[in-house]
Amino acid sequence: MVPHSLNPGTRFGGQAGDTLKPVVTVAAGGTATDGSALGLIVDPTKLTGHRYAVTFQNGADGSTWALTDLTTNKAVLTNQTNQTGDGNYGIAGGILFKVIGPVPGLKRWDIPSGTRRFSPVGGAAFGLEGFSTSGDPTAYDKTLGTIGMAGNLAFGGIGTTLATSDYHTVLLKLAAVDNVNLWDPKATPSDANFSRAYRVLRAATAAPAQPSFAPWIVNVASGYPYQSYDYSVPFSAWDMDVTPPVRLAVGCFENNVAAGAVDGRYWPGLTSVDNSVTREFAFIYRAPYTDTPDPSLAVNLSNNHSTPLMWVMTCARRAEAAWVTGDQFLITANHVNTPSVTFTFTAPANKVDDPTLAKQDVALINVFPNPYLGFNPQEINRYARFVTFNHLPRKATIRIYNLAGILVRTILKDDATQFAQWDLNNEGAFPVSAGMYVAYIDMPDLGSTKILKLGVIPEQQYLDRW
Repeated sequence: MVPHSLNPGTRFGGQAGDTLKPVVTVAAGGTATDGSALGLIVDPTKLTGHRYAVTFQNGADGSTWALTDLTTNKAVLTNQTNQTGDGNYGIAGGILFKVIGPVPGLKRWDIPSGTRRFSPVGGAAFGLEGFSTSGDPTAYDKTLGTIGMAGNLAFGGIGTTLATSDYHTVLLKLAAVDNVNLWDPKATPSDANFSRAYRVLRAATAAPAQPSFAPWIVNVASGYPYQSYDYSVPFSAWDMDVTPPVRLAVGCFENNVAAGAVDGRYWPGLTSVDNSVTREFAFIYRAPYTDTPDPSLAVNLSNNHSTPLMWVMTCARRAEAAWVTGDQFLITANHVNTPSVTFTFTAPANKVDDPTLAKQDVALINVFPNPYLGFNPQEINRYARFVTFNHLPRKATIRIYNLAGILVRTILKDDATQFAQWDLNNEGAFPVSAGMYVAYIDMPDLGSTKILKLGVIPEQQYLDRW
């Protein structure tokens, strides 16, 4: 197929490669997404001018999405799972719609105020995706991560009820801690950022690994049984994706081994200590903080997926130093595409058979080849001679005259193409002689005319038979 110019009165609303950006809306109570979507024009001839909406559903393997033509109220694409941003997407109305979702989990960490007190060095790596290197706040590494989604935790069967869309950004407000004389978890602190915590213990059925551990082994059971709800964690956790921010429940994990630190406090070792042995972990739940324990959270966490456990911290302390008022640590969630998010596109519209534009396009009408010199490269044999008029409107009458003003041939056109052919014969079906001809083109629907001159020099005639 040989490309040709547009039919008269036609204009495309966009060009191949143009990008359409959506309007993003978030339903009341929903969370804004870190994902995105775009429309890429791949076939301008198919543009509709319709409005399209990308919406999301929660499937068994995460979010699925659908594309609906809002103008016709018809589903165009359904049960779509690709959110990688590659080229493997469906096309509707000449547009390839790409939906791009962020990698679920920890997006980055920040220090909004004060000094950073945590370090990934010396932390325990149990499948958590973030906080793997102090030099790269956006690193995503499940082999080295020490802060991340509870759903990624590969440790003791600890799980969560949360879906990937349920993880929120959390701000930790650290309490002022004297690192030499640690706080008493059973005493009410003056710093409100100390939190009561759901403390669980590993190896609670064994004898105290150190005599000082004995008072803190309250519930003897296998797994990771709940022990107490004291002021065990030296920070408060705040859900920053709701307005106003809500204080969240927290927890901590201790390990009854000789290298452990069973003292009722979350106070991880320094970077020189292997926290995969010590196992001083902190938990942040997607549940409100309460002054008395919630029975649904005061449970054995071993092989337990019944709690809304959100973030897990297995990192170490960065330095042997006191924590001071104003120290903060921000855990920023990657917000995946959810049913509360809608991307809406408005496709460009094509103009077809527009009379005003068609009148402008009359100047483009032409005939080829001109002059006709013995043959036309498009001809398939010597008995089918022709020239082609192009850029004609749907209806046109072409009258061909010789220089004496005698009408040689009339051609009537009424079709959707822009082309018409003259077979170089007169009205009597005989080949015309060499010479100059004038084509008078009348376009009644447009109220326009066009005059072209055409030179014809036929091939010398040879008799095939005599």
